[in-house]
Amino acid sequence: MPDQPNDTKVEPLTLEQVRSLYRQLQGAYSARNADYAFAREMYNGHHWGQGGLTKPDSASKRYTLVANYVRSTVDKSVQLLLGQMPAIQVMPPGVDIDSRAKAEAMEALLYSSWDYNDAPIVLRRVAHNMILVRRGLIYYWWSSSENRPRFRSIAPDNFYPLYDGEDIIECVIVSRRSTRVLRRAYPKLASDIHPDDDGDDVFDESRWMNRVGSQNDVLDQTQSGVGGNDRDPVALSGQTTVLDWFDRNGNHVRVMGGAYFKQRIDYGLNTVPVIEFPFNLPGDEREPRSEINDIMDLNLYLDDLLSDAANVIRKFAHPTVLDMGSGVSPQTIAAALQKEGGIIPIRKDGDVKFLNWEGTPADFVSQYDRVQNLIYDLSAKPPASYGQTMTNQSGVATNMALSPTTSSTEERMSIFGHYLMELNMAILALYEKYSAGETIDVRGRKPKRAGVKATTFYEASIKGKDIAGWYSNRIRWPSMLRTDDPVYVQNELAKLQSKPKAQSIYTTLENLGTEDSEMELDRIKEELEDPRLHPEVMESAVNAATALQGAQVPTGMEGLDPALAQSGNLDEEMIDTNARAAGSPHAEQLTNQGY
Repeated sequence: MPDQPNDTKVEPLTLEQVRSLYRQLQGAYSARNADYAFAREMYNGHHWGQGGLTKPDSASKRYTLVANYVRSTVDKSVQLLLGQMPAIQVMPPGVDIDSRAKAEAMEALLYSSWDYNDAPIVLRRVAHNMILVRRGLIYYWWSSSENRPRFRSIAPDNFYPLYDGEDIIECVIVSRRSTRVLRRAYPKLASDIHPDDDGDDVFDESRWMNRVGSQNDVLDQTQSGVGGNDRDPVALSGQTTVLDWFDRNGNHVRVMGGAYFKQRIDYGLNTVPVIEFPFNLPGDEREPRSEINDIMDLNLYLDDLLSDAANVIRKFAHPTVLDMGSGVSPQTIAAALQKEGGIIPIRKDGDVKFLNWEGTPADFVSQYDRVQNLIYDLSAKPPASYGQTMTNQSGVATNMALSPTTSSTEERMSIFGHYLMELNMAILALYEKYSAGETIDVRGRKPKRAGVKATTFYEASIKGKDIAGWYSNRIRWPSMLRTDDPVYVQNELAKLQSKPKAQSIYTTLENLGTEDSEMELDRIKEELEDPRLHPEVMESAVNAATALQGAQVPTGMEGLDPALAQSGNLDEEMIDTNARAAGSPHAEQLTNQGY
């Protein structure tokens, strides 16, 4: 399909058009947001009787036992994906030294941006939403006051996209903002910014636009008011619904109550400034699906079984006492039966009986074991941590058990990493556009290599125009199992050492988890140029040390240099001097014997 022409200037929507579009999208995505709410209720464990998903009949007094596998599954998936932050690698535009230096400077820009924007926290929010509600979102923008790119996670519940096939052509992001802060940030529009209680239930999950203007100016009560509006008692603690509309042509409109603000934010990427992180890749306009969707139904079924058994067992543990012929009214008996372990007053000489269950007795042991195993599963701790015995498991069995988890996580890494590369492209494009003639000096820390917590300092200096449209980068994920697998490592080394070579040293280093192959090869080069570390010298030293391991040193030569003693090229004066210096009682004997 040919591309549509994009040279026509598109005018931004008006205030009423933004409101109308938002109402239409809100209705279209109502079912989606209902699914999101259901998933969040399950994650929080509000399954029964807590004002959550369902409300059981209060008269039945159902015992609600909840096994929250949704929470443990989401948390474990996030930990497997981002337990260790990935590394960034910018591909050099050439093979010369200058190209490599340029790529390293661009890597420094990206690492600096990740550090400044608290990437570990932001990406975990994104991964949590991606796994729980099928997609995570990052909004990015250029902060003119800070002169650098910014990005934040936004709640998928507040994001309303309009697709053209697979591409987002427009979107509306809804948030709740402080009325007072908005009036200070937009003084000319202050009279039209008023508090309201409209909009969605979930707002501004990660405070993605918490930097508006100068925070000191916003909170400084000694400043003069803007037409008195910022002194409005309602506005001091009031909230205003904010609708941010974007299109891929670079238009931005913000509606704040009755206020209307528009601007051009043409970043040159022909996309809305939002990056989606879907759980899978459905294509077109279909909603992505999450593995949590299947777990929810099974989790509810398990909870139902556990609660039914628990309800029966509780009745067994607290039987109702009956006093036959005591004259107690049926209403009192009925009220007592509705209680767990209800008791009816009895006479001193009354005919007392217990209301026992008939048939197969409740299986207390199986229920206990089932609940105990749930504790191990949900706490992600082995039975040994609770004082139980634990059998040893071979490394092969462990590897086979973890391989399916590793495979599914690698699929998440592929998708997540692709959209992280898009985020890096956006960061480089923003620097290129807004710092074209400026020299950007950055200094910070980055991992020494993927999967290692140790960091190293980096410094770089580059101008925005030097980026020159080169955004090629990739994400380097730390290995979870393979680099610890001796078979995998041996196969990689065999491909490198085969004649002819089946794999380059660059590829081998990368496959074994080295984050910066070029830096590692530079270190190897330095070692080869050092005469003390040259391979031939090292090999000779190792061979000499190996030969000495089984050598017999003559009695009394403990103070001699072993290498010299083994060679036999010692004169009498040297032996005499060394032996006497070593305090040997056999110094004279060694000299007479020719040693």
